[in-house]
Amino acid sequence: MDRVLLVAGDEGFRRDMAGRLARRGFLVSQAGTASEGLRMVHKRPPKLVLTEAVLPDGDGFPLLEAAQGQKGYPPVVVVSEAFSTELVFSAISRGAYDCLPKPVDDPVLDDLLGRLQGEGRPSLRCRTDGDTPLAGAQDEMVVGRYGAMLQALKTAGAVADTDATVLLRGESGTGKELFARAIHQASMRPGAFVAVNCAAVVETLTESELFGHERGAFTGAAGRRPGCFEQADGGTLFLDEIGDAPPTFQAKLLRVLDRGGFYRVGGQELIHPDARVVAATNCDLDDLVVSGRFRGDLFYRLCEIAIHLPPLRERRSDIPHLVRRTLVGINQRLHRKVWGVSEDALERLMSYHWPGNVRELQNVVTRAAMLCRGETILPVHLCGLRSEAEPEGLKQVPTLVEMERDHIARVLHITGWNRGRACQLLGITRPTLRRKMRYYGLVNGREERPGATDHSGGG
Repeated sequence: MDRVLLVAGDEGFRRDMAGRLARRGFLVSQAGTASEGLRMVHKRPPKLVLTEAVLPDGDGFPLLEAAQGQKGYPPVVVVSEAFSTELVFSAISRGAYDCLPKPVDDPVLDDLLGRLQGEGRPSLRCRTDGDTPLAGAQDEMVVGRYGAMLQALKTAGAVADTDATVLLRGESGTGKELFARAIHQASMRPGAFVAVNCAAVVETLTESELFGHERGAFTGAAGRRPGCFEQADGGTLFLDEIGDAPPTFQAKLLRVLDRGGFYRVGGQELIHPDARVVAATNCDLDDLVVSGRFRGDLFYRLCEIAIHLPPLRERRSDIPHLVRRTLVGINQRLHRKVWGVSEDALERLMSYHWPGNVRELQNVVTRAAMLCRGETILPVHLCGLRSEAEPEGLKQVPTLVEMERDHIARVLHITGWNRGRACQLLGITRPTLRRKMRYYGLVNGREERPGATDHSGGG
């Protein structure tokens, strides 16, 4: 019987998790502190370590290092009530198998255990040169309970220290540049982070913008100027609004990505910069490729790793954390003393549609803090919230995530939970259906009872 080491300062959480793991056939050892957990790891290595990110005597990261020193590398899973980029990147880059939001729901726990049992010992990757905690603007990108944002952070943390090009996709205001800066910091690349707005590049100056120029290369070139690739040598080149890049820009960019080198305008020296490229777009590049407005070869070159940043309306549970971080920044930057938001004001923030996403939320909270004469933001201070301009009934419009969950639940109900028939109607495979059922917590009441079997039939 496999043994799980559960390390948590929260006694209630520890007791609940221990009971649920025991009912699933695991032997559970418990520790309330990091030091106690370390002793138990060294004494008797478990098959799995489940630790809180923050413990009474520190954090759970020493357990990651201790587990990696054991034969077989027991996987370590970090749990927390809310995840910041700093926490996720630090955990993943130090070798954590996964990061789970607390409390850990049964479908999430079953999915984790199923993955571990299916994969055997997971392939863990650990940085050996140490890690620098992220700070500053990245702290504003807080992850609460929404799965897509947490998955985006885990993907970014896993590829941050590689040279793979990354394409960030998401609506305007979802924090794509903040995300790109977080990837750069986590990569530990010594060079600079250089941002270029592709939509603002004048087409006739594309080569000079990308590759730089020598003195006298054209009228007005009074001296040598390095282009953005040179400026980002050893660092990260962030290409914002890549979907709006003019055709000449696309062609020149593809050439340097394919060949790895370029000449300055008017120059003879072949330059080979070490610049990692991260691009971002709020456009549907797939449609632009089909319509011929974006090069297909450049699209595939840019999206070695594609990461989707969900809109704020699909992760409303993050709003309190984002508001809190924004208020901290406002108090420090503008010398205010606004420490909270009233229940009615928070409810209004939570129910708003947020077409401008995180950027709009930060603007609204900043304006409210400036209008506030006390320490608490009230509904009257939220005059910047454009709720009165929303179409009637907009708050009742479900998200795509909600629609998918409801549709799958409806098909399962219609088919009497026959998963084979449900797969035929939905046009998906059984593994995909099982994964989505776990993700959305769709469980037949009959299957919740111990010993219940799947009578769903073939398919």
